[in-house]
Amino acid sequence: MTRADDSGYEITSMSKRRPSLVPTLGLPFASGLRVHDAPIHGANVAVSEAIEMIVRHSRFSRIRVFIGPDQERRPVEQWLGRIRPISEEGEPGLAIEHPAMLAHEPLGRLDAWHSVTGHGTQGRHLRSMTSARFPVTAVHHSFAANDQLHDWVLRFLLEDVRAYDSQIATSQSNVESFQRSLQHVKRALAGPLDRALPYRGRVDRIPLGVDTKIFRPRDKAEVRYELGLPRDELLVLWVGRLSAAGKADLVPALGAMAEVMQRTRRPMRLVVGGVDREGFGAVMEKHARNLGIAERLWLQTPVPPVQRHLWHAAADVFISPADSMQETFGLTCVEAMACGVPQLVSDWDGYRDTVVDGVTGYLVPTTWIDSDRDIGTMAPFGEWSRDHFALAQSVVVDMHVFRERLLTLVEDDELRLRLGRASRARAVEHYDWAAIVARYDDLWEELGSMARRAARERRRPLHYLVSRYVHTNRGNATRMIDTKARIVLSARGQRVVDGEEGLPEYFKRGRYQLDYDLIEDALVSLGSRGQTIEKIARAIAAERRVHHDKAVRHVVWLLKYDLARLVAT
Repeated sequence: MTRADDSGYEITSMSKRRPSLVPTLGLPFASGLRVHDAPIHGANVAVSEAIEMIVRHSRFSRIRVFIGPDQERRPVEQWLGRIRPISEEGEPGLAIEHPAMLAHEPLGRLDAWHSVTGHGTQGRHLRSMTSARFPVTAVHHSFAANDQLHDWVLRFLLEDVRAYDSQIATSQSNVESFQRSLQHVKRALAGPLDRALPYRGRVDRIPLGVDTKIFRPRDKAEVRYELGLPRDELLVLWVGRLSAAGKADLVPALGAMAEVMQRTRRPMRLVVGGVDREGFGAVMEKHARNLGIAERLWLQTPVPPVQRHLWHAAADVFISPADSMQETFGLTCVEAMACGVPQLVSDWDGYRDTVVDGVTGYLVPTTWIDSDRDIGTMAPFGEWSRDHFALAQSVVVDMHVFRERLLTLVEDDELRLRLGRASRARAVEHYDWAAIVARYDDLWEELGSMARRAARERRRPLHYLVSRYVHTNRGNATRMIDTKARIVLSARGQRVVDGEEGLPEYFKRGRYQLDYDLIEDALVSLGSRGQTIEKIARAIAAERRVHHDKAVRHVVWLLKYDLARLVAT
């Protein structure tokens, strides 16, 4: 069924499908995400692991994973299908689907829609096209890039956000960043629009999780032997992105490390591992040589993501003097915590939510200053990493406190053991993925109950995301035709129908594909007397269960390839 909006565009009704009694979660999967070998970047790790852990632990009986247009279904089925069995429509289990199919098939049951990358637009758009009522939730990892003000924040004010939707922040600072971003955009637009745009949704806080069965304390001697690390030294670990723009400037910390090495008799080494795309490792090596501790620095780049847990388990102390706005949660802190390793980190953003000062480790005070007017004004012309670098250089991590806390941890074996035991207990109780997904399930249940009680939405949804490509660009063509146009087989088309010539099938595989079943049906339907484009399209669309306009495009393709010709009127 279709209905027309006031622009004359037909909007597919997706609300009719075989009724299902199985509670169902919709889970979009980010196109292009590397499932198993994503580099060590909190967002990459959190996104891929969140998808897997939701599939593994969620109380929803059925999960529909919507993959991107360039993604193949089979690898995702192999990855997630080993966790939850692939099932038939409406049955408990897992389904892997292409969202494009929803243009010509019913939507089916959805009780909640959740995006692990922060983009709830797809879920809200699907909902606005139907009479369905389900909550749309999304986890945002950062609001520190200028383009997000328009591409993300403005959409929260313009789109069909409802009272039972939620943007989920991973830390309290992230909650506040989102709220301040909303207020900034609302204030900026209130004058020109002569009205305030409301945000009708909620903001909830749920942290990222860690698999505590993998990230756990291990025999340090065995793990160090496996990794080739020194077995008789105290190891201080940094693991993550090596980036002075997107993570932390480690140069001051390296200076503090050198002082501690001079003051203790304990043999120790700084192990720095992760991904280095900016050449920051070379900066650290040069500074270590200048400090006379080059032989005390172990630089490991890259660290295979599947080995992260081993590097954490091998360490005695974990450090992270983060100073970048891009560091919004600090997943590596929680990973170290799960491995029973004390954390020495800056009192910065999500770190102060996860690390309990004096219990699991220590928080080092930070100082900042409001000095971004030049950068902020020109941000639309710039590139976020340069802005973040410039501002991170005005964040002061107290290296006096860092140095003294590190020295205490190095010298006191019993303290490290006590903090390590408390760390492990906190990680299991608060950050194990099973506990995190349970919090998601509780939130979806609460929001779903609100959605079921809510009155039918009377305000008209905004369809500005429905692109009208041809209407917008119709001036490109010499002329336009409509589906009343009549076409007949060309001489070449007749030869293809008679089997004297093959059908050109250059787009049967690969990224760009045509549906040659539709094309063959259209050829057979044509006949020598011809028919209108509309009649052929309706027939093959009904036979193949595809959208009317998809059928139209494939019929007109016959003209493009000289398999049919227009009948003059």
